[in-house]
Amino acid sequence: MKITVLANMKKDKNGDVLSMVQHAFEGKAELKIVTDIITPEKLSGSDIAVILGGDGTIIRAAKCAALAGVPVCGINLGKIGFLASADVEEISALANNLLAGNYKLDKRMILNASINGGANRLVLIDIAVLRGSYPKMINITMDVDGEQLDTFMADGVVVATPTGSTAYSLSAGGPVAMPTMEMMLVTPVCAYDMHTRSMVLPSEKTLEISLGKDRDFKAEVSFDGNENVLLSNNDIIKISKSEYCAKLVNFGSRSFYGVLRKKLGR
Repeated sequence: MKITVLANMKKDKNGDVLSMVQHAFEGKAELKIVTDIITPEKLSGSDIAVILGGDGTIIRAAKCAALAGVPVCGINLGKIGFLASADVEEISALANNLLAGNYKLDKRMILNASINGGANRLVLIDIAVLRGSYPKMINITMDVDGEQLDTFMADGVVVATPTGSTAYSLSAGGPVAMPTMEMMLVTPVCAYDMHTRSMVLPSEKTLEISLGKDRDFKAEVSFDGNENVLLSNNDIIKISKSEYCAKLVNFGSRSFYGVLRKKLGR
């Protein structure tokens, strides 16, 4: 088995977890270690990508792995680890199960997002359109397959995948969805009127978000929480289901509901 180990050394500062992973697979698999920038090319030819880091690291790696067609197995070095397959103390069992094929793959929907017809960005968690430092609410119009869905004033709007339903979308009042489902969750942020609520759209639909025409308009959009782009009035953000999907290793030992209860402090 060919395994690429992607290690976030900011999380594993002394390399202790990386050493544990290397020891667990020693003599049993062909390992390739990557500790710098993650790219699809670095995953080429791998059977599995083992990720050492928090959810942010796993998100970045999962999108690169989706382009390379490689499944991802995350080892949680963060706080909650919603996307992780195992914790550090489970590394030995993880190695044995991977080598024996004792796991299944959970497919996670990925979105394509573009601004004004520009380059597509892969989004595993959410797209957040926000007024940022602009002191006024922004006017947001949403069209689905060319037909107007809604127009409203708000601080912004979050479009999440089911995997991202427990992130910003949840904080904004959106619903929780099983992460293996396929849909778009659209949740306004602090909408001015009372009738504007979260909506669920089928995954095969194309959503377009257009923004206000005020001369002094300012806003920004973030993709998976770490890429912020400043927007101008009349900008259009187009969102649709990607042909790629993330494949996350599932050993059956981590319950989505259990992790959700832990995150919510229940």
